[in-house]
Amino acid sequence: MNADTTPSSSYPVSPTVAEQLAMRWDSVEQFVKEGIPVRAGPFTKEEDDLLRDTLKHFEEEHNLTKEDVDRHIFGEVQDRTIWAFLAQECPGRRVCAVYHHVQRMLHPDGGKGLWSTAEDAVLNTLADMHSHDWGKIGKRLQRAPTDCRDRWHMCAENRREGQAKGRWSAEEEARLIEIMQDLCPSALGSGAQRLGSFWNQVSTRMGQTRGPRQCRNKWHDSLEPRTCNDGWVARWKKEDSVILVHKIAALGLDSKEAIPWASLSDESWAWNAHKLHQKWALLKGSMESEARISHQI
Repeated sequence: MNADTTPSSSYPVSPTVAEQLAMRWDSVEQFVKEGIPVRAGPFTKEEDDLLRDTLKHFEEEHNLTKEDVDRHIFGEVQDRTIWAFLAQECPGRRVCAVYHHVQRMLHPDGGKGLWSTAEDAVLNTLADMHSHDWGKIGKRLQRAPTDCRDRWHMCAENRREGQAKGRWSAEEEARLIEIMQDLCPSALGSGAQRLGSFWNQVSTRMGQTRGPRQCRNKWHDSLEPRTCNDGWVARWKKEDSVILVHKIAALGLDSKEAIPWASLSDESWAWNAHKLHQKWALLKGSMESEARISHQI
């Protein structure tokens, strides 16, 4: 594929960083603490196609059968070589993220669509029965283990007792700022803390009175701008919309999932990744049709 048009290849990351992300099975927060940028968001179609092609190449290079490759992917063969091999083809992605995505993408029970209320009830029972062994739970439900894990965590957040709703108090805001400054002071203002495991940790530090999604949105939409700009909150103007459109157009990408939001800002135009993503969605929605404003503009 052409590196100029392939989102995974055009993602701005140095070879040294790409190698660390491909070899180290560390958490998102560990990379953030070290100032190492991590690519967030859904995998693109281009990345999926590249991963499939790379798996085929791995199969041929090591003289393996399709069944042999499946045993590597689904854990019957304890060999991490294949995951480093795949992760190197997706610059900016953690090897752990590639591992979970490929398992979900290729699992025979994947892609089963929406969960029913009955399935949610069975999932909750099985999670207690099997102590969150998602492999066993997935076999019982005939769904991919990672799908079962993610669904359980989402439902757990929705049913969490004692979780506050509505306006945040001044005390809650102060507590969230304190937690963010304690967990990763070097990442403040970078828009880097966007993934679930980090915000689960923040929610726990908040006493779980606010869910991970609530903490993330409150920080990015309100507290981060004030905290990182000495209390001054910039207002989005029409000129900012024009700048955003031109910056995205200059990337020449085919999919919004491939846009490196955190890399769009600079010293003279400082907006966090969450804000830019949000504004782009509003711009797209304001058009009569999404086709009216393509990603290549």
